[in-house]
Amino acid sequence: MLAGVDKLIVRVLATLQLLASVMYFLFFVFALNYGGAAANPGVLPAMFVYSFYGLVSAIFLYSTANFARILALIWHAIFLGVVIVGWFFATKPVQVSSGFTLVFIFSVFSFLYLAITSFAASRKNTSHKVTD
Repeated sequence: MLAGVDKLIVRVLATLQLLASVMYFLFFVFALNYGGAAANPGVLPAMFVYSFYGLVSAIFLYSTANFARILALIWHAIFLGVVIVGWFFATKPVQVSSGFTLVFIFSVFSFLYLAITSFAASRKNTSHKVTD
């Protein structure tokens, strides 16, 4: 029963991560067309690599394997790290919309769920039996 619920939750997370990665790709193209490449030449290639990594890790996450969970966990950790650093250390803080808040909450939930379940799976796989 719990394995089926876990598989459903992970597949929902994978679908939402896949959609977010596609959204980042579209934002990347939009930013290139409107001068974003000239304003921030180092950020846009990093955004492209990040969105491609999110797309690939979301596809792997459909398998619900532990390595796929760790790949997606890294993707969400990078997103949360960039957002938190941007909130506290940016010279021009970005106005937060309700849509961005929803994406941030999704990423926090995904990060926590994937961290807990991947840690639990790794603990179960590395448990040692002592025999006489």
